[in-house]
Amino acid sequence: MEILFLIYQHRIIDCHSNQNTMVEFLHIVMFPWLAFGHLLPFFQLAKCLAEKGNRISFISTPKNIKKLPTLPQHLAHLLNFVEFSLPQVENLPVDAEATSDLPLDKVPYLKKAFDGLESNLYQFLLESSCPIDWIIYDFAPYWLPPIATKLNIPCAFFSIFNAANLCFFGPPSALMGVTDDAWTHDPKACSVLAKWIPFDNNLAFRKFEMSCWNDGFVENITGVSDGFRVGLVIQACDIVAVRSSTEFEPEWLKLLQHELYKKPVLPVGLLPPQLDTVEDENDENWLRIKRWLDKQDHGSVVYVALGNRVKGRGIVWRAWVPQLRVLSHPSMGGSLMHSGLSSVVETLGFGYPLVLLPMVNDQAIVARLLEWKKIGVEIPRNDEDGSFTKESVAGLLRKVMVNEEGEHYRAIAKELRKVFGNKILNDTYIDNFVCYLKNNCRGRSS
Repeated sequence: MEILFLIYQHRIIDCHSNQNTMVEFLHIVMFPWLAFGHLLPFFQLAKCLAEKGNRISFISTPKNIKKLPTLPQHLAHLLNFVEFSLPQVENLPVDAEATSDLPLDKVPYLKKAFDGLESNLYQFLLESSCPIDWIIYDFAPYWLPPIATKLNIPCAFFSIFNAANLCFFGPPSALMGVTDDAWTHDPKACSVLAKWIPFDNNLAFRKFEMSCWNDGFVENITGVSDGFRVGLVIQACDIVAVRSSTEFEPEWLKLLQHELYKKPVLPVGLLPPQLDTVEDENDENWLRIKRWLDKQDHGSVVYVALGNRVKGRGIVWRAWVPQLRVLSHPSMGGSLMHSGLSSVVETLGFGYPLVLLPMVNDQAIVARLLEWKKIGVEIPRNDEDGSFTKESVAGLLRKVMVNEEGEHYRAIAKELRKVFGNKILNDTYIDNFVCYLKNNCRGRSS
């Protein structure tokens, strides 16, 4: 399938179209799930909204807030961190505040503790000295929409998953298990093309990938499944905000809004991080890596965001990687990655072709989408156990980075830099999102 990439001329929504609800600034509460794959996109969106002059109350636990990147000084007066301590839950280690602190089988206990924040959040919303205009929440707090309704605060579900992922899992009814097409009725449904996607696609899980998603539709110790959480927050929200853009996923965004959710679905852009605001160029960790990169030829290095044996041929970094600094170096030529959306955005933001090895959760669907759009190539794997060969990895890297047959992928990656790395384009999405929020807030006027 050949894809034509277009840069659309975006028009800023007229923020003054509804004078009755216009406010000078918004006070927005943001409440992400306790995983850094969620916290960081929420933090990036919070910074973008604060850049437009809005006040943000960013709620999480003390340990998670301390691990967030340094907030730019000029935004410090607009972005307020609100710390809630998790209640003690049996089988949850005392110091565990994020999924990264736990083995996978203990994560349901973290969700149970997260649910225990309901009363704290209600009190904060009720007693806030500054009127709250919007709540932007994640998939986990299925109990939050009734609170927002009681307090007359509109709410938005912000999906860190891209539009194609949301489309694959279908309407809220299928996620919640309340209709005949529910995921819970057929554990193998994720291995075939979804019947609610009306156009040709390749979105499906392989056999070795199915178990992790099937577990998401089974009730756990919290009393509900993850699927039920997602379905209810989508069903109950006023709008859905998606980390995506019409340049990247036009057909998927349209399907979500008009057929699957039947409510406003607003892309907020791809939220590309800015190199000069996230990492210190004089940091010793970066300088050690840079000294090695400086010795390599232009465009010759593969950034492997997974781990491989590299004796004599590379450098292994076990601590936090200054990823944007690495990707910005002229010796870089391509990336072997798990196809997590944040890493995809950052890598395509620099115009590098992708070799994909999805590992968990949404990464499989992102990888299928990138292959469908001929943006990346996925490493072939055994359908039963997910195994792969070193020869297939080396062959695909050579094809994508060096060989003539891979020029197509290199050309598309360079073209996509105009979308994924375009700050002006992505800022336009934030402008449109803020205008929508201002025109649709309740309860106060300017």
